[in-house]
Amino acid sequence: MITLIVCGFHFTSAQPVKEMGNPFIHNFSPSEYKGGAQNWSFEQDNCGRIFVGNNSGILVYDGLNWHLERISNHSVVYSLAKDSLGTIYAGAAGDFGYMAVNSAGRIRYQSLIPKLSEENKKSFTIIWYTVA
Repeated sequence: MITLIVCGFHFTSAQPVKEMGNPFIHNFSPSEYKGGAQNWSFEQDNCGRIFVGNNSGILVYDGLNWHLERISNHSVVYSLAKDSLGTIYAGAAGDFGYMAVNSAGRIRYQSLIPKLSEENKKSFTIIWYTVA
C-alpha cells in the first residue's frame, strides 16, 4: 500500500505544469473581427471592452463578440484615448469624436466635427495622436 502511494505521487509530479506568469494571448484574424487588416491603436474602457483603431473604423471587443463601428466619414481610425471618466475618444482622417452608449444600449461613435466652425472643418486633417 505504501509503495502505491509513493508511486502515485511520482506519476502526478510527472504531469505537465502550466507556466505561471505567461499571459493568455489569442490572435484574431481580420475575418474573425470583420475589419481591416491594419490596426493602429488600442484602448480599454472601464467596463473591460477593448477598442481598436482600425482601417475600417473602430472595432469593439466585449470578450466574446466583435463589433465594427464605422465613423461618420468611413475613414481610418488612427488614435484612441481614454479620459478620467472612461470615455473613449478617437482620432481619424478628417474626423474625431467619442464612443457613447445610445438609448438602445449599443456603443456608437459620435463625431465632434459638426461642432467645428466651417473654416476649421476645411483645414481638418489626420489625427495621429489623441489625448484625453
